[in-house]
Amino acid sequence: MASNDHASSVLTSIGQGLRVLFWTVSILASAGAGAFVATHLSAARGPGQQVAVAALGLVIVLVPYTIARGVSELTN
Repeated sequence: MASNDHASSVLTSIGQGLRVLFWTVSILASAGAGAFVATHLSAARGPGQQVAVAALGLVIVLVPYTIARGVSELTN
């Protein structure tokens, strides 16, 4: 019985570590997306390229955020 408790606490610790890792990546991706949009928006040569830059910025933010939310829900 004690080994099950130990295994459960190890898995809980791993889950919490993964949650922190993915949320940290999500926050860094948000900062990176802001820098990406700020630097590339001024270099865009038309409205089509501006929309593409904004869309890429959203993808850079939303993919890590979605993964972090999924990991958080799975480790609760």
